Amino acid sequence: KNKNNNNNKTKASSSSSSLRMATVWNTLSWHTESGCPPINDNITRHVIYDCIEEGFDISAWYTKYIVRHFQDDEKAQQEERAIAARIMNDTELGTGYMYYRLFRMYDVLVVPTKNHTLKLKYSNVQRAVSQMRSGVPVLLEVWGEVLEDFMERYDYQCAFARHNTTGKFTITSKVTGERENMTQSSFWTWEQAIEEMKKPEIRQACQRQALEIIKEYSPTAIGKKFLRSVGYQGDFDC
Repeated sequence: KNKNNNNNKTKASSSSSSLRMATVWNTLSWHTESGCPPINDNITRHVIYDCIEEGFDISAWYTKYIVRHFQDDEKAQQEERAIAARIMNDTELGTGYMYYRLFRMYDVLVVPTKNHTLKLKYSNVQRAVSQMRSGVPVLLEVWGEVLEDFMERYDYQCAFARHNTTGKFTITSKVTGERENMTQSSFWTWEQAIEEMKKPEIRQACQRQALEIIKEYSPTAIGKKFLRSVGYQGDFDC
């Protein structure tokens, strides 16, 4: 199991003005996964980054992050525990809605790439899209064909890279506005990304862009794409 120094820890100033970032990483960083990007003291000024490496059953560990989020406010902690209990017993909300409440405790959700060779080529963007759907700005790591294809299609602004690209895709240059071959330098570094995400206008721009992207990943849109892929040529009434 690969453990980073920042796993399950808050590293930075405790100021209420701090940028709160989190990675929700349910794989528990098995050796086939890259885990959370490391963060060092040189880039943590006014930044809190929680690497949440837990199992899928959020009811088993959600209260840990309630305490962390509300810190010394015991009344708020008790109220949130009561809300969580009601949600978990609600058959129309349940676990999925609890994840949304967790996401909304943060200003930014960081989605690292799964680095197993096959996942770099054949995985999907489900984690990124699911977290975009929460309305919280998502900072996406780009590595491998799946994510590069996603970036070529959408030119999503809030993205960073720690590895070389495949050279198979293009992207609009943030400098010239022209299409160019996608390289690692087409994206922010991890350190640059943290600094950029401190800016409210950047987070708002990425939030708006993500809410447009997820329209193409709605159940209706996915169903239509599937039917087209198997040969359906008719119209849709939905």
